[in-house]
Order: sequence, then structure tokens, then C-alpha cells
Amino acid sequence: MTHDKKNEGTRVNFTLIPSVGEVAINQNCDKDLIFEALKYYKSLPI
Repeated sequence: MTHDKKNEGTRVNFTLIPSVGEVAINQNCDKDLIFEALKYYKSLPI
């Protein structure tokens, strides 16, 4: 994720689809929050 072309400096940018026909460009997120979310999804039962 850190090497994606959409990023600016150390910020990790996302392009999101909040609803049908809508786009949210350059939404950034703190790396700690990304790791927390990944840890949560990893803990879910399969």
C-alpha cells in the first residue's frame, strides 16, 4: 500500500465508493488504523 501512485508523501490515500454513483477520491488513513482493521479482519472466523 505504501508504494501506490495515489499516495502523497507518507500518507496512504484511498479511492472509496460510498454509494452507487459516488466516488470519494484521496481519502487518507493513518497507518495504525489500517493495521488495526487488518488485525480485526484476521481475527474473524472463516
